[in-house]
Amino acid sequence: MPEGVRACLGRRMALLRPNSSVVDPKFLLYFYLSPAFQRMIARHTIHGATVPRIGLATMPAWKVEIPSLAVQRPIGEVLGALDDKLAANERLLCKLDELDAAEFAEALTAGNKRTLLGDLAAFHNRRRIPLSSRERQGRSGSVPYYGAAGRLDYVDRALFDERLVLVGEDGTVIRQDGRPVVQYVWGPAWVNNHAHVLTGRTISTESLRVALGRANVTHLVTGAVQPKISMGNLKTLALEMPSEMVRLESRIDARAAVFRAISDENKVLAHTRDELLPLLMSGRVRVKDAETFVEEVV
Repeated sequence: MPEGVRACLGRRMALLRPNSSVVDPKFLLYFYLSPAFQRMIARHTIHGATVPRIGLATMPAWKVEIPSLAVQRPIGEVLGALDDKLAANERLLCKLDELDAAEFAEALTAGNKRTLLGDLAAFHNRRRIPLSSRERQGRSGSVPYYGAAGRLDYVDRALFDERLVLVGEDGTVIRQDGRPVVQYVWGPAWVNNHAHVLTGRTISTESLRVALGRANVTHLVTGAVQPKISMGNLKTLALEMPSEMVRLESRIDARAAVFRAISDENKVLAHTRDELLPLLMSGRVRVKDAETFVEEVV
């Protein structure tokens, strides 16, 4: 947490203050996120009757190996530069979404019509296959496995390999403002039965994503215990669409191509950051070499 920032911690969180004479705060953050430290956490996790927990009283005795401060600081700077680039890219992705929403809203003022989602989109739910956590463990791979609200895992094979809009079917299906939980995915993917799978039929998949992202689906949600939006109900959703879509759609599609490129770059950057830490700590990669590489990337 940056110095000077005030925060309120929940009862299930611990606040650790780094000893700056021993460890660089920025390095410590990445060290905590490293696979080695995560394995240490797993070894010290107490699996109780309700939720797993860590005995805080034992933490001071945990033995860890870290390099000298002279090595820590440049490692923290190198990895921090990658995180800065990731953050800048995330801000750009948000701007692209804001542009889509603003142009869509402006186009509506020039003329609009209400169209049922079932007429705008093709549903591909029959191609979905759910996998249990045990089945996924036996099929580990590099293909993202999606659920109602996001990526849950990686598996060894894809059910889809195209640009898709995913809409939560049960579980996490609606946001606080009444809008649906929508994901935009591309490339090889596996989707379970908790998310509807859509592509554009009379409009592009990218325009479909924008239109769905501004809809209110409160009236479609059923289920007293677990919220659900059935395919039948979702098809009846009336979307407010601009009367003239041709030029708007071309701009949305062009921004979507940029969105995908930036998102793919962020995946590479995050993977690079995660891979670099153990290599830098072990000395298998020199900090100078990593700095040169990061300068070229960012």
